[in-house]
Amino acid sequence: MKKTALLVALFMLTMSSAFATYTRTTENGGPNGYDYTNATTDEQGNTTIKCRNPGYEACPTKASASLTTTEKDLLKYAAGKIQNGVLSGSYTLNGQTITWVSDSIEMFNSTITIN
Repeated sequence: MKKTALLVALFMLTMSSAFATYTRTTENGGPNGYDYTNATTDEQGNTTIKCRNPGYEACPTKASASLTTTEKDLLKYAAGKIQNGVLSGSYTLNGQTITWVSDSIEMFNSTITIN
């Protein structure tokens, strides 16, 4: 029984660190988009998206096509909350947690993170 509990605990620790992180940050955006956008995914699958200053480029939501269904669902959830005026919060789905903070429903200054 102790071996089973130890194996389950070890499995859970392995699974919790197996998820890549996702961070999307917007700063000083304008009504038509951003002047600077950058989206990267590293070898471990960690995605970082940065957009700043008023311009005409849309801020991407992904750096590659490798978002999981859970990550897509989490992003839709957070976007819906922000559009409904819930400008900060967190939500967990299938072992992954999304956290968001935005200054307005337009998301000109915001951070969204999935861990």
